[in-house]
This record gives sequence, structure tokens and C-alpha cells, in this order.
Amino acid sequence: MAKNEAKKEPAREELVAAATAGVGSLIAAIPIGEELRGHWLPGADHDEALDRFYALLGDGVPVQDEQELGEVVFTFVVRWLSAATVKVHSPEEIRGSMLDCARSLVHLLHQGPQPQEFSVPLSTHSRFGPSVQFGGRRNLRLVSVLRDDGPELMRVRLSGTVDALSMRIAADRAEEVQEEVAGALLAVGLASPNRSRPTALDHEKSENLTLGVGGETFNCSGHASDLARALDIGVVVGLSELERRSANQGDVDAVLRRKLGLVTRLVSGRGDIAGPQRAACRFFARACVTRDFGGSLNAAFMALETLLIPKSNVGQDVQARLIEAIVHGAATPHAQRKELRDFIREVYEARSNYVHSGAVQVRKGQRSRLTALAAERLHHEMTLLPVIDPGVEEPD
Repeated sequence: MAKNEAKKEPAREELVAAATAGVGSLIAAIPIGEELRGHWLPGADHDEALDRFYALLGDGVPVQDEQELGEVVFTFVVRWLSAATVKVHSPEEIRGSMLDCARSLVHLLHQGPQPQEFSVPLSTHSRFGPSVQFGGRRNLRLVSVLRDDGPELMRVRLSGTVDALSMRIAADRAEEVQEEVAGALLAVGLASPNRSRPTALDHEKSENLTLGVGGETFNCSGHASDLARALDIGVVVGLSELERRSANQGDVDAVLRRKLGLVTRLVSGRGDIAGPQRAACRFFARACVTRDFGGSLNAAFMALETLLIPKSNVGQDVQARLIEAIVHGAATPHAQRKELRDFIREVYEARSNYVHSGAVQVRKGQRSRLTALAAERLHHEMTLLPVIDPGVEEPD
């Protein structure tokens, strides 16, 4: 029994040995000079060494995929190497240092993802003044800062915590959370896209559109920067009849509280409950912000498919099932259902044509109508999520 268990859970020494070979294989691929490189397992099959290390780790390391694991290992080794090459000189010192690197790497991977604090821009042009604490396990919050180039204009940043094995992966996940929150704000009508805004000023590019993780600063990806520039927060749209009455009576705060409560349910709820809605919000944010019409249709349908087609039930006739789910979910009067089916079918075919050929054939108004349908469905799904108290930590 002990032998079988040893096969399932390799001993730490075996992992260290495999990591040593794996580290050597990575360093052999890095141009560090022939003199140093010759000491790193000369003649070894580097790909095989690294594959063996990954195989031994197996499912015990909580990473999303092998590419992410490779990124963690590579980043770790490069950082270690930059420090080690100025401290070690002899072959014995190099091999000993490589073993230390392998041990540290194994410890890092078995320790698992650690909480990393982040701050990412959410909007460069906003009229949304108050800071908001969403709470939950990720401790998400919106922080508004007054701009110096326009009356009542704010910059809004999203802060919180993500679990990750490295700063770079934490930065990627922070941008995913940025999309989640943006999509949720768009769906409930607390934000609107402004795709016509010109490129921001140089000082905005350098100072505002950076992402902080721990003590490090990264440039936002192009997509995250475009999202922050295009999102207008505080432009309340899509009011229900009850919300419109409250607003007309001067109780705007009640409308704001209700909409922020829905966003809190989504971004701070348990991941196993709100996961599909969060993913749909990411797609929905892309659908609203991108200037690419075909890309917008594709992202909008991805959001709808994530919400309406269960993962366990993906198969044939996705288009037909999606159309019926949208028609019946929208509570469309019977007399209008045929027209809505025809519309969704036409736009779905345009999306398929875009995906397979890159060509876009969209009539005026189709994009806005499709994103409105996606927003309506997302809003409905958010109302079904459990109510979250921002002051209570929810397990993920």
C-alpha cells in the first residue's frame, strides 16, 4: 500500500531531483553564455526532463493549465538566474545553487497560489463619485479619484485580492476581475460604453493605465486599457418602472443601492454559484466595448451561451436551443416571438460567418439590440444570486 501511495505522491526528494533537471532544461534554453550553460546538465534531453517534472507534479499543483505552470517555472528560474550568476563562479557552486533553486521551486508550487493584492483602472472618465466596498473573499472595492482636467470627472480604480502563483499571473487575473465588474456594471445600467472617445493623453497612458500587484507595477494589456478608456460609470440607464418612480421622487440613492447590490451578488458571491455569471460578464464587457462589430457579436453570443447553455449539455443544435432560451427567457409576447427568433437566427449566422471567414455583415441596430438582450438576461440572472452582505466574507 505504501508503494502504491508513493507512486501517487512522489517523495519530495524525487520532485527536487526532477525539478533540478527541469530547471537545467530551461536554463539550457536561455542564452547565458557557453561557459555557464555547459554546467547545466550537458547533453541531457531538456524537453524530456521538464515533461517529467510536470508529470510528477500532476494534479497536486493548482494551476489552470500546463502553460501557466511553465510560465511560473520560467519566471522563477529567470529571476533566480539573474541573481545567481553574479554570486557563483565554480561548477560546484553552480550545481549547488541550481539544487537550491529546484528546492525553492518545489516549495513554491506545493505551497499553492497565494493572495496577491491588485489595483487596476476601471474607468478614466466617470461621474461616479462614491467609493464602494463589495467585500467578499476577494475584498473588491471601487476607489474614485477626482481628475484635474474636468469638472466632476473621476478616475475609478478597482482594487482587491486574487490568488496566484506569480505576480504576472495575478496581473492577468486582475484584468479578468476588471472585465467581470465592468460587465456587471454595464448589465445593471450603472455604466455605458463610449467607443468614440479618442485615445487618452500621454500622462494618462503612463500614470493611470497601469496595474499594480503586490509591490510591482505592470502595463495594462491593450484590452484592459481600452476597456478603462471606453467605460463611463455613473451614467444610469435601463431603469425599471419601480426604479424610474424612485428616481422621479428624488430617491436616486435607492436606485443606486439596488443596482450596486446586484453587482455585489455577482462579484463577491461564491465562485461555484456565481461562476457562469462572472464569465458571462467578461464576455459581455468585451461585446460592449470593442469597436469590432464581428467581435462584438461573437462576445455577446458567448455571454448568452455561458448563461443559457449548461456546460453538461453542450452538443448539437446549440443555435436552436439558444434561440428558444433567449425568446422564452425574455418573456416575449407570443405575437412577437417569430420576429425575435428570426432576428437572433440572422445575427447568429452573421456571427458564424465572422468566426469562419472574418467577414462582417450586420445591419444597423443589430449590435445594440443583441447586447441589450444579453444585458437583460444577465440582469435577470444576477437577481437570482444569493444576497451578499459586503461585510461578510464568503467562501469561494
